[in-house]
Amino acid sequence: IIYFEFPFSLREYASNSRILRNKEKLKYSIILYVPEDRYIRENFLKKNHPNELVFNKILLHIKKHCKSDGHYSTTTRELLDSIGFEIAENELLSCLKILENRNYIKYNISGKKRLIFGMGKESKPAISQKYINEHLFNHYLELDSTEEFINSKSCRRNELINFLHKKIEKDSCGICDNCIDNALLKEKNLLTKKILYCVEEIRGKFGLNTIIDVLKGIKRNVVLTYNLNNSTSFGVLKGIPRRKIVEKIEYMVEKGFLSRTSGLFPAIKITTWGKKIIKGMEILQINLPKHIEFSRLNEMDFALFEELRVLRRKIAERENLPAFSIFNDSVLQELSIKKPKNEKDMIKIKGIGNKKFEKFGKEFITLIENYVKKLQKI
Repeated sequence: IIYFEFPFSLREYASNSRILRNKEKLKYSIILYVPEDRYIRENFLKKNHPNELVFNKILLHIKKHCKSDGHYSTTTRELLDSIGFEIAENELLSCLKILENRNYIKYNISGKKRLIFGMGKESKPAISQKYINEHLFNHYLELDSTEEFINSKSCRRNELINFLHKKIEKDSCGICDNCIDNALLKEKNLLTKKILYCVEEIRGKFGLNTIIDVLKGIKRNVVLTYNLNNSTSFGVLKGIPRRKIVEKIEYMVEKGFLSRTSGLFPAIKITTWGKKIIKGMEILQINLPKHIEFSRLNEMDFALFEELRVLRRKIAERENLPAFSIFNDSVLQELSIKKPKNEKDMIKIKGIGNKKFEKFGKEFITLIENYVKKLQKI
């Protein structure tokens, strides 16, 4: 089941999921969500939440039309036409729901989509605005619960069980997105720490290929010459593909855990931030790196993308900043495709504001201009 809209109530979501799991053998439940959805729901509730005058008019109308047996059958359209004032259908249904919750009326929808009303047993006083506001506030609390559930990093199943006040039997379900992501994150954090420890152990004197040889336990000449095969990091990533370690180290350089020296044979060194992570002074809370959609880049665009990454790394080293804080990979991808010629074009790209352009933009514009000129000569 896929929810294209933000669920109004976590209880309703849990109930629907349970029913569908039992009847339809539901395996997956997906909520498509952006933060703005919460405010859309809030505005919907405000617009469709009538005042006390409307409530009492509808209640009086139903009482008036109830037959001697205390029942009244009609359709939504007939009810809207007969109550004597304009009201939206959603507003009417909201009214009926609240009246039913307070036992003023009882109603159900028959097979022919007719509303069949019956009056509540107890006579009640007119609904006050105070109660209406409380009811609206309770709706907001339900939205809060749903939003907390969506943004939670804990096991989804346990969150629902806890919400329904039931006993939690397992620490994690192992199949929800959070449980899977946490398992991958633990694996990745361990990989990160092993690489950081290796770079610190060999004192940042060697380049990328040598570091990978040590981690994979490969006895090349450089490794044997400097006795790196005796280090505690030798062979700790023996089963990990070389390409994955390369991607990981490049990513760590961009994130600022490692740095690369300049020169013909650049060495990889650990940064202050990287040392803090090893010592446990800094909590590692980064997600798995997202791969760039290279399918959007042709051969020429990809070459420019690589040059932009090199420039970003140089600026990051100069400014003593993590590379991602300058421009992330998705911004570099857009720069590679659109090739802006001036400030106006560059600011149109998502992730580039006036301040960032003032600080870094001109260098990227110059690189793009030179790259385009070089292409034109080919």
